[in-house]
Amino acid sequence: MDQPGSDSARTPGGKGPNVPGGNRSITGTLRAATRELSDAGVEFSRLDAELLLMAALGWTREQIYRGLSCVLEEGQRAVFDGFVARRCNGEPSAYIAARREFWSLDFHVSRDVLIPRPETEHLVETGLEFFESWRGPRRVLELGTGSGAVGISLAHEMSDVEVWATDISAAAIEVARGNARRHGVSNRVHFLVGDLFEALDSDSGDFAAILSNPPYIASGDIPDLPCGVRDWEPWSALDGGGDGLIFHRRIIRDGKDHLLPGGLLALEIADLTASAVCERFRAGREFSPPRVVRDYAGRERVAWALADERRKSIG
Repeated sequence: MDQPGSDSARTPGGKGPNVPGGNRSITGTLRAATRELSDAGVEFSRLDAELLLMAALGWTREQIYRGLSCVLEEGQRAVFDGFVARRCNGEPSAYIAARREFWSLDFHVSRDVLIPRPETEHLVETGLEFFESWRGPRRVLELGTGSGAVGISLAHEMSDVEVWATDISAAAIEVARGNARRHGVSNRVHFLVGDLFEALDSDSGDFAAILSNPPYIASGDIPDLPCGVRDWEPWSALDGGGDGLIFHRRIIRDGKDHLLPGGLLALEIADLTASAVCERFRAGREFSPPRVVRDYAGRERVAWALADERRKSIG
């Protein structure tokens, strides 16, 4: 077809001239879908309508806006209407489109993985800031990788970093492997199936940094989550036990045995849990005084500390 928005623009299938306006044009289609999504209680209805139309057509947002007068073919309209119906039923748009942007990269997602959130980018930022002053080998361990967003983003940013990424879900690991190939880092990101550190073998060695966005929703709070999370995302990636901190305690307890002296352990946390997580860091006296990173909304988001540099040098 001709480029959207050109003087000779035609329908996406190239079957005739555009008909400006009307409910069959992209403008009218987006308007009707936005209204339908809003009536169904979707908060960001216009944004979701655009994302679903991009997925239905295989277009970028720029193409959508350049082609607002284009008329959808019957098949394209049917696909889009199906997407809108699924979103009205509560299914997250990321699963419908099978993609989510994270760290300005495009990640494939499925219901086998948690949908990456912008807040988790603070975990990537924490890792990058640490490596600005780190002079040793840049070996990173990501626990509970899911879609691979954190480890792959780090590998994409730093050409000399090597990542080991674990997840208890073999299906999640397959999604992450595909994302590593998509972003050209599969030669530097090694995926292992297993429960946290149990996925590592005896030859894995120690790491400069361990990063994780572990499940941190208290079990009793899961039924009260928004339906788009509660009914669609994998509970294994959400349920953090009775107080939401079962995985944080395990990672802090065992992480010290897998870090180089001075290495970083950084964990995403739920808001208002920083004091409890920091207390776990202090309890074993194996780490430096912990620090907390807040997100742009002021919520506690990442707790981190450095392995005691004396720990492995003694004796």
